[in-house]
Amino acid sequence: MNDDENNSITISKEYLPVSIEPDIHLSNNEQIHLDKCLSHLYGICHIPLVLNCTLVSISSMSNTTNVNRESIRINHYLRVRQPRKFYWMRNIKEMYLNLRLPTNKTKQITANLIEFHSCKRLPYSARTIIQQIKPIVLVYHVEEHLLKLNIRGENCLLQLIFPSDQNSTEQLQKGIYYKWSDEGHIRSTTLQFDIDYQIEKDDFLI
Repeated sequence: MNDDENNSITISKEYLPVSIEPDIHLSNNEQIHLDKCLSHLYGICHIPLVLNCTLVSISSMSNTTNVNRESIRINHYLRVRQPRKFYWMRNIKEMYLNLRLPTNKTKQITANLIEFHSCKRLPYSARTIIQQIKPIVLVYHVEEHLLKLNIRGENCLLQLIFPSDQNSTEQLQKGIYYKWSDEGHIRSTTLQFDIDYQIEKDDFLI
């Protein structure tokens, strides 16, 4: 890590509160791990990212399954009663994300987040702009040497994961996206998507 990167981390840390789990004083070695995690976070800020989404599970308040038994009940209800919502919820294929770091202590880290859906059954619309309802949260997990960034929407949660031992030349990154319905009949049901993404080189904005 060069001097410019160290200076960037030092300056940004003043404006970027990070919670520590468990809430303990970090040793010098743990501080090094946290700084590595932060450097990976800074590496994806202020540039557009394309997040690939893969549906991996459906869960309820009392039961968690893969996309098999529990999904049959939900799929039947949605197909019959809410066909558009079924395809809208299940067919999230990509998201666009642009994170921006705060420039002073009065500002917060911000994000533009957009869901892109399969258009086969929804030709009239293919995207949803996610409105944040809470400030973005950063949590460093000491035992795992992981920094987790949480972006909370009205009925969704995007969590990006930054391990300290991540190879700096490794482009593929990981995360999790949780989506739940605002329909009363299936309100307790949560869809979980695995997220992977690469840093885009194009200079477009979202």
